[in-house]
Amino acid sequence: MNAAVCIYLARHDAQALKEDRPQDINHPINGAVHIGMSLLLWIAGGWLHGVAGLFESVIVFDTAMNLMRIPKRSPFYLPMTPKSLKDKIEKIVFFNSGLAAKIFYLAAFIICIYYA
Repeated sequence: MNAAVCIYLARHDAQALKEDRPQDINHPINGAVHIGMSLLLWIAGGWLHGVAGLFESVIVFDTAMNLMRIPKRSPFYLPMTPKSLKDKIEKIVFFNSGLAAKIFYLAAFIICIYYA
């Protein structure tokens, strides 16, 4: 369910970029949806499931959006001028290495699910 929501949001944002309407991307609403889905996972399965949901959101949303953009981007693409809070933090921590970021998120997701 969480992955489907992430793909839907990524599709919406990729379409807005394709049509040169970046103002239609609402980062606070996207973030609130990701956090809301993670809270539901927390309630249903415990806090580790909730944290895993956040990592899943980052992996699925970013990868889906990069693959749906025109022109297509690498699944490991990081924006040069980030607008969302998550992207800004990611740029500080991982510099321009989208691959390192994805490896970190995937490892954190696996660890959370393993110990949940």
